[in-house]
Amino acid sequence: MESDEEKFTRLKDMGNKMVSKSEYRKAAEFYTQAIELFPDRVAPYSNRSLCHVKCDNPGLAVKVSS
Repeated sequence: MESDEEKFTRLKDMGNKMVSKSEYRKAAEFYTQAIELFPDRVAPYSNRSLCHVKCDNPGLAVKVSS
């Protein structure tokens, strides 16, 4: 069974993979799931913000909650 740490890393990596394919909406979903696991980690928030900006949703880029 996958630990929370492993799941977090997998979700963040999947988000990164989607960003590399310019699939920003999908990436944001992966980052949101990672945030739900560990809300105190910064990287998924900034990565998700980038996705929102790329999707022309700058208001969502500053939203802190998951």
